[in-house]
Amino acid sequence: MWEEMMNARISKQEVLLLALPLPQPFRLGFGVLHQLPRVLLVLDVENEQGRIRRSVGEASIDFPFSHYDAWDIVHALSETSLVGRSVFDRERILQDVWKDRERDHIYAAHAALNMALDDACAAAQGISVSALYGTVRTSGRILESIGIPDHEEVFDAMIKRMIAHKRVPKIKCDEDVDASRGRLVRAMHMAAEADTYIAADFNATLEPEQWNVFLKHLRRHPDFSRLLFVEQPTREGFGMQGIREAARLSQALHGPMIVADESFVSKTDAIACGENQIGMNMKIQKVGGLRAACILEKAAEHASRTHGIFSMVGGTFPTALGRVYDQHAACVLKSATLPSDGWQPATDWFTGPLHLIQESFEEAKPGYASRPPGTGLGCTPNWKHIQSFVVNDAREEYRRIRETGKGTHLVIHTEKTHEPYAVMYERLSGRNPFWNL
Repeated sequence: MWEEMMNARISKQEVLLLALPLPQPFRLGFGVLHQLPRVLLVLDVENEQGRIRRSVGEASIDFPFSHYDAWDIVHALSETSLVGRSVFDRERILQDVWKDRERDHIYAAHAALNMALDDACAAAQGISVSALYGTVRTSGRILESIGIPDHEEVFDAMIKRMIAHKRVPKIKCDEDVDASRGRLVRAMHMAAEADTYIAADFNATLEPEQWNVFLKHLRRHPDFSRLLFVEQPTREGFGMQGIREAARLSQALHGPMIVADESFVSKTDAIACGENQIGMNMKIQKVGGLRAACILEKAAEHASRTHGIFSMVGGTFPTALGRVYDQHAACVLKSATLPSDGWQPATDWFTGPLHLIQESFEEAKPGYASRPPGTGLGCTPNWKHIQSFVVNDAREEYRRIRETGKGTHLVIHTEKTHEPYAVMYERLSGRNPFWNL
C-alpha cells in the first residue's frame, strides 16, 4: 500500500513532448493552431521493496500567450535532476528550483514539477493532493467560454445550451465594443430569463477610456445585474493600474467584479488585487503551480484587511491530466469561490484517444464538477494514449519550428501577423531562437 511508502524515492525521471491533434483548427490572434504541444514530467517513485508508482505533471500553456514555448519547458525540466530524491523533499525541491524559474520565468515547467511531486507525496501518504494542502471544498460551478461567433443564431444556441446545463457562460469580447455590447446584452437577457448569471472576458483588448464608456452604456440595460464578473478589460500594457481604474468604475456603478488575468503575474499584483477588491484569475500554469498560487492567495488575503478576496481557477486548454490538477487547486484555494474554467471537464475538447486518463470526469450536480476521489491526483494515466502522441526527438522538432514554424509533428502558422516564428519568439522572449538548441 502507498500508505506505507514513507521512504519513497524518485528512481527515474523523463520529460515527454506530446503533439495533440485538434479536432478543429483553433484560430487565434496570430494565426492558427492545428496541433497543441503539451509537456509531461514523468517520475518513477520506488519504495524499499522495489515497488514503482508513476507520477505525472503537465505543462499546458501556449506560446505566444506565454513568452516561452514547449521546448523551453522541456529544456527547463530536463535541467532539473531529481533521481535519488525523496518525495518528502518536495518542499525543498520546489523552493530550490523556484530560484531557476525566477531567473528564466518558465513557470509552466514549475507547475508540471509541482503537480508531479504533489501527486507522489500525497499518494505516498495515502491522501489526495487537495488534502495535502487542506481541502476547503469538493466541488464547484463550471465556467464555460464561448468564442466570438460568426452568426448570432449560433451564439444564442450555445448560450441557451450552457444555461440549460446549469453552467455559467463566459462571453469572449474584444475591441469591437459595439459587437461585444450586443452579445452581452443578448446573453444577459437570456440569463435573466433563467435567473442565472454570465461572465465576460475581454482578453486585455480595451483602452481604459473605452472600458469606461462601454460599462456606462451597458449599465443602462435592465439585466445589467446578471453580469457577474469581467476578466481583464484593459490592455496588458496598462498593468495593474489599468485594472484598478476599471475596478473603481465598476464598483462606483455597482457593476460586475473585475478579475485580473494578463496583468496578474506576481506577488505585488496579488497585493494590489487584495487592496482594491479585484478578483484574481489563478491560472495554475501561469503562476507556476499550486504552491505558488497559495503564496499569492495569502499575500492578497493579508492585503485585503477587512474585505474578502475572490479568485477563479483559470484554464489553459490542458489535457485531462492537467485539468484534474486544476480541480484539486480549486478545492484548495479558499478564495476560489467564483465559477471557474478549471472545473470544466477536459473531455469537452479532448475525447477518445485524446483523453489521457482512464477515469471519467464527474458532476456533483448539474453545472457543478467535483475532483476525482482517491489518493494523489486520483486519476490513472492512459499510457497507451499518451505514447501515441509522443514526439520522439523534441529537440529536433523545435529546431525545425524555430527555423520555419513547421516541425515533423507540430505546425504553428503565424500568417495573420506575417511574422515568422523565430522573429516572434525573439521579440517575446528576448532570447536568440537557438539559445537552448
